[in-house]
Amino acid sequence: MAHTSPGYGITIRVEGKPEFQPVAEITTIISREGATITALDVAESQLENVVIDVTCDAIDVSHAEKITAALSASPILKVRKVSDRTFLLHLGGKLEVQSKVPLKTRDDLSRAYTPGVARICQAIAKDPSDARRLTIKRNTVAVVTDGSAVLGLGNLGPAAALPVMEGKAALFKRFADVDAWPVCLDTQNVDEIVRAVQLIAPVYGFDGSLSEAMKGADIFIGVSAPNVLTEKDIESMAKGSIVFALANPDPEIDPALARKHAAVVATGRSDHPNQINNVLAFPGIFRGLLDAGASKITDELLVACADAIASCVSDSQLNASFIVPSVFDVNVVSSVAAAVKRCS
Repeated sequence: MAHTSPGYGITIRVEGKPEFQPVAEITTIISREGATITALDVAESQLENVVIDVTCDAIDVSHAEKITAALSASPILKVRKVSDRTFLLHLGGKLEVQSKVPLKTRDDLSRAYTPGVARICQAIAKDPSDARRLTIKRNTVAVVTDGSAVLGLGNLGPAAALPVMEGKAALFKRFADVDAWPVCLDTQNVDEIVRAVQLIAPVYGFDGSLSEAMKGADIFIGVSAPNVLTEKDIESMAKGSIVFALANPDPEIDPALARKHAAVVATGRSDHPNQINNVLAFPGIFRGLLDAGASKITDELLVACADAIASCVSDSQLNASFIVPSVFDVNVVSSVAAAVKRCS
């Protein structure tokens, strides 16, 4: 069976009369429907009425709707409201800009802005290399997309790609302390994309030197599409087989089914063991490139990064459910960044 996931978490506000034991009814129904209850709180309590907020993880959108329908069908419960926790998290976006310097007094303004900032501009005009020392440039990258390959969802366009790019920017900051910003381009013409990257390069850490490497190349997340493998396919594989079903958000085969027959199963999702996702690599790679002031990515560098990631799992830790380190392993970014700097 498919597993429930926090990615499909919902909070349902339910009303009932205390004498009918609404909490027991709610937990019975949700458990029967195969959801995972993660929180249950009494939001309001009165003599004749009680209001309960129950949070649970579902398998997918249709499963969440089925859970809500089952609660609504109970003669002793009234569903007031259903909130999708993932949509709530995205309200207003996932990023904001914060100043690193105080702006509380005229003195602050005089140094951070006019007239003092003019001296900084003149210094950079005289020596452009000072931009890395005196601006955000040395620690900033652009997360660029044309929206043509949004996760495993296909060509959704630049606006629909923005939540993913916001997420990548958040991961850059969380794992490597790199300041990143989404740049979603309203074009799918390769030459226009390359030119756009070159034009915005003064703000970012690589001076547009990576843009030519993008020309004629497809940058994508995921390997294939959901449901292209069946349990029969996996069963027919050799003994001790390994399955990397990395398509996102829906792998090529349900990992639970694959694990019945394969010795090792990995996916790109965060709610299954062995998450093989580019978040293991890109924060450390860019941290190393920025620190080294480098922009060239070679095969040697990529192999060194892969070795660095693998080295974060010791022989004593290695097993079928733990072949790569957790994305929260603090050693991953530093190990990958060090490998980049050695190769740069």
